[in-house]
Amino acid sequence: MILLRCACFGAAAGLLYDLFQALRLHFRWKKRGTALADGLFWLTVLPGFLLFFLHATDGRLRFYLLLGLAGGAFAYRRTLSPAVVWLLKKILAGASWLTGQIARALLWTFSFPRGQ
Repeated sequence: MILLRCACFGAAAGLLYDLFQALRLHFRWKKRGTALADGLFWLTVLPGFLLFFLHATDGRLRFYLLLGLAGGAFAYRRTLSPAVVWLLKKILAGASWLTGQIARALLWTFSFPRGQ
């Protein structure tokens, strides 16, 4: 049962990676932005990984659980990842368009006609 939970944790880590990947692709981040996104990913996943293992195994290190984690991440990346990245990119594009429309409406609201 713990092995299955590790596989789910690996899939969740893959989903978080895809979220950062979609953000990088949408905003066209360069090297520094990519490094920042990768750093945030590892700063999020690593403590979660360690706390999960401490909680799930009562502090006893089980090396086969690393295989479950890697297996879950690998299975997610090979099956659902392309569709999730596509969907996240579409959501970000829609949110960007909606934000632009709201900004235009607000600017139009506060634009006063100028006299001649």
